[in-house]
Amino acid sequence: MNRNIIFFLIAWVISFISIFTATSYATTTPQIGVGNDHTIALKSDGTVWAWGWNEQGQLGDGTTDNKKTPVQVSELSSIITIAVGGYHNLAIKSDGTVWAWGYNLHGQLGNGRTYEYATAPIQVSGLDNVIAIACGDDHSLALRSDGSVWAWGSNYHGQLGDGTFEDRTMPIEVENITDVVAIAAGSEVSFALKSDGNVWAWGFNYYGQLGLGYKTISQNVPTQINGLNNIITIASRGRHSFAIKSDSTVWGWGVNDGGQLGDGTISNKTLPVKISELSNFNFITCEDSYSLAIKSDGTVWAWGWNIHSNLGDDEHIRETTPMQVRKLNDIVHVAGGGNNGHSHALKSDGTVWSWGYNWHGELGCGTYAEYYRTEPVQTHINLFQSGTPLPMPTPELNEKGKIYGYVKNLKEEPIESARVRLRWGTTISPNKKIALTETDGLYAFTKLEAGTYNIIARKKGYKRSDGEERYLSKGEGTEVYFKLKEKITKTSIQRQ
Repeated sequence: MNRNIIFFLIAWVISFISIFTATSYATTTPQIGVGNDHTIALKSDGTVWAWGWNEQGQLGDGTTDNKKTPVQVSELSSIITIAVGGYHNLAIKSDGTVWAWGYNLHGQLGNGRTYEYATAPIQVSGLDNVIAIACGDDHSLALRSDGSVWAWGSNYHGQLGDGTFEDRTMPIEVENITDVVAIAAGSEVSFALKSDGNVWAWGFNYYGQLGLGYKTISQNVPTQINGLNNIITIASRGRHSFAIKSDSTVWGWGVNDGGQLGDGTISNKTLPVKISELSNFNFITCEDSYSLAIKSDGTVWAWGWNIHSNLGDDEHIRETTPMQVRKLNDIVHVAGGGNNGHSHALKSDGTVWSWGYNWHGELGCGTYAEYYRTEPVQTHINLFQSGTPLPMPTPELNEKGKIYGYVKNLKEEPIESARVRLRWGTTISPNKKIALTETDGLYAFTKLEAGTYNIIARKKGYKRSDGEERYLSKGEGTEVYFKLKEKITKTSIQRQ
């Protein structure tokens, strides 16, 4: 195996796990962070670059214009690590201060004020000696060198862990937790790993995503996750999470409707479960509705929802076990997520490769004319090189599209094994495809050319759907949902 890959994988493990000290981030580790529709990258020279959607100033270049190629974040230097939320970002400088920019409606920039957004970085108030940061959708976390955790921003579900549900515009210390060595944040949830290897959680728990074994609307103080010990790393984003034990086993919990836990099922988990399918991975990161991982050979693997080919595949709508992302090797870091799913991989030579949703230029490849990319394309940046990135050829547009959706009854209950027919072409000689719905009513047709399609659903015992006619543009995806009404028969009348 390439020695450079080994070196960088070790660096990434160190940056996410184990024991942090005041000098844990003494040097800059190049990395990528993903927001809902924008992307942030940290170069080896300590500068930060951004691209994609910019309506809330989340690119930090002083404007609100979208960018299809990387631009430098204004007035930031000597940065050693970054974190990305839904529409805001954080960065730690080498002096231990924290800087923030982007959306600020809930005070997630931490400067004592609430306003719509900041288009350039501002310093978070009252924080120093910070060694780690994490972002949820609208809240922020920081870990200080003394092992204390600080939080600010939205607190609607108690994700700040201060015992209240009040938003905070300045950092406040999380209650009843000390000796913390790592932090993670997801969609309205927060996690902390203590030096004894135990994990604590707080925030939104409607789906059991805190891993506490039960469901409740909110948990506003840290609570220990039972049965999860000897942990060396944690990862969270969206509504599912992972932890790796010292014996290298991987444990997951939370929402799993798209198979994002990788255990071969689509059932949610309210308690951490051991996931044997993930035992061979060196680095795992969970995104909003899917997950990415790197093996020791530098290959990238993905699983979960795949609506916009964020798994690097155009064959399926979801994958419940890891599948290899094509045409990628020598990878040392991965990141992904967003409302629609865009993914990025850093090679050992500093180049960045991206795939998935690209409507706002999230992939940084020089275009946002295409809907999504099914295979990795090179982004216009090298994280090991200083200066403005050189222009690169614009990649060819993605031509294929998808039609997908659910079949349910009038009570919103999924109908399994319903027949969904897709027709196109002339009335004299039409083409057609058939798909059967899965246990939750999901169906999908992929690799479709641009054109007009007619789609209907049927199931024995139900009235056939009226059908839908949809025009599909190049590279587009479209959703079609059906509700089937049960047929009334003599037998059913007698049963009443």
